[in-house]
Formats: sequence, C-alpha cells, structure tokens
Amino acid sequence: MSESKKGPSVVVSPQLSHTSEDELHTGEDNVFVVKEEGPDFRGVTCFGAAVLIAKSQFGLGVLGLPQTFHALGFVPGLISLIVLCSISTWTGYVVGKFRIRHPHVYSIGEAAEMMFGSVGREFMGGAYWLFYALCYGASVLTLSIAFNTLSEHAICTTAWVGIGAIITLILGTATRTMKVMSWCGYLAIASKNSFVHWSTWVSMMTIVIVFGFVIASAIPFFNNLLALIGALLGTSFTLIVPGCLALYEMSGYEKKNGDSTLMWISSCKNRWKVSRKNYITLFVATFAIVFGSFILVSGTYGAVQSIMDAYENGTVSRAFDCADNS
Repeated sequence: MSESKKGPSVVVSPQLSHTSEDELHTGEDNVFVVKEEGPDFRGVTCFGAAVLIAKSQFGLGVLGLPQTFHALGFVPGLISLIVLCSISTWTGYVVGKFRIRHPHVYSIGEAAEMMFGSVGREFMGGAYWLFYALCYGASVLTLSIAFNTLSEHAICTTAWVGIGAIITLILGTATRTMKVMSWCGYLAIASKNSFVHWSTWVSMMTIVIVFGFVIASAIPFFNNLLALIGALLGTSFTLIVPGCLALYEMSGYEKKNGDSTLMWISSCKNRWKVSRKNYITLFVATFAIVFGSFILVSGTYGAVQSIMDAYENGTVSRAFDCADNS
C-alpha cells in the first residue's frame, strides 16, 4: 500500500498497490510464495481451476436444482436461476477486480478487515471455515447416499458416513495443494515442511472431518442441509460481502490515522452521485445486499423449520440413524 504525508497525519491508501510482479511472487507478505522446503501452492492451471469450480458446482449446487424447481415450479424456478446467476456473475467480477487492486488480500476475512476492522476479519474468517465444513458435511452425506444406493443399504448409514470420513482424512492429509486436487493424479505425501506444518494440517483436517461427520449424521437429508448452507452462509459470500466490496471501491476511500473503521461509508455517500456508473453500482450493490439479507433470514428460518418438521413427521427418527437415506 502507498503512503503519503499530509501535515501531521499519514494517509494510507488501500486503493492502489505499487507492488511489482516480482514482489507479488516473492515478497514476505505473500503467503503462497514458492519455496524449496514447501509445496507449490501456485501450481493450479486455468484448466485445473475450471475443473475445481465445475466439480464444486456439479457436486452440490446442481444436485439442489431439482428440489428447487419442484418447490417453485419450472418458470419461477428458471427465472430465479437466471437472476441469481446474473447477480453471481457480477459479484464474481467485483471480487476479481478487488483482488487485483489489493494484491495483499488473500481471503474473505482480510477483505472484511479492510471494511469492518479486526472484528469483521474474525467473524468472516470463522464463517468461511464453517461454510466449507458444512459443505464437507453435505459432500460426505452425498457419498453415504451413493453407497446406500449402490450397495442396496448393505450396512448402517452412519457407517457409510464414517467410511467416507476416513477416506477423506487419508486423501486430504496427502493432498495439500489445489494443483493435486485438480488433477487427482498423484498423492503429494512427501514434503520437506516441518512437523509443525504437518501437525497443523492434519489437526485442522481432523477437526473439519469430525465436524462434517456430526453434521451429516445429525441432518441426514441432503436438500435441507444444502438449503441451510446456502441460506446461512452462501448468501453472505455470494451477495452481501461482494455488495459491500463494490460500495467500498466506489467510495475511493483513503484511510487516515484516527479514522473510524466505517469512515468509508461516509465517503461512499458523497461519491454515488459523481457518475452514472456509480449510480448503477449503488443500485446493484444495494440490491445484492438487501436480497442476500432477505434470503439469509427467511431461508435460514425455512431450512431450520424443515429440519425440525422432518424429525417430527418421522422422516428421520433420530440423529446418527442407520436407516436408508438413498
């Protein structure tokens, strides 16, 4: 970030970065710098990234579409899908532009810190971990459904979930880079990293897998779990946070010593009338935030209520049930 002095105060501008390409790849602030003693975290090709994105969309997102169209009907469901895809495309563009303008930002938590301070960083960082832990729970639940279908429910469903968790732990421990995940062609078991790195990685893998196992066993109905994940957390990362990022960028805010955390909002109020582009940005960003907040509240309530109803009407008798979920 650039710094310039104005009188007794120092202006710190998060808008422009003068980091050179060499510094971006080898600088100390680059957590993904390639070192001889560690794995290559920059090895994902464009094709590999496309494979990962497609897998995540087909693995969970597409599987939830039949239930959506069944509940809304074909035409309303199609309209909803087109609207959400359009907004998601715009928010993806916003996130990409934000990352280019702020190369020191590597995560949603760091982006939230720029807008809302350390509280925002910790909150969104925790939410991001919870999101992927729940996604893992949905994935291992899908695996148990597949095992039950192929084996004609040969063993207890909870046992299938446990088997899926064990397989995940083995593969996840050996696969630490997105490059390996994208090709799934070899296992990066050998590494020159220290015991601390490995123990941290394995510990985090274990925590996520145990958490996902509990979630998959406690909410053994795929559509309701997917609805809970999407409403509670997916809306924040897809709509609400990108909407805030768009407003932050539109504000042209330059942080000064002594400024409050939310000072950029005041700057945003003065900038939205400057140009037609800012008018449009304000409208779309506000719509994304309001629409996302509505889905967050109403969708989470509906998902939780559906889960409670499923237990009450006997669809699932209890958590960690052995009944066939296929």
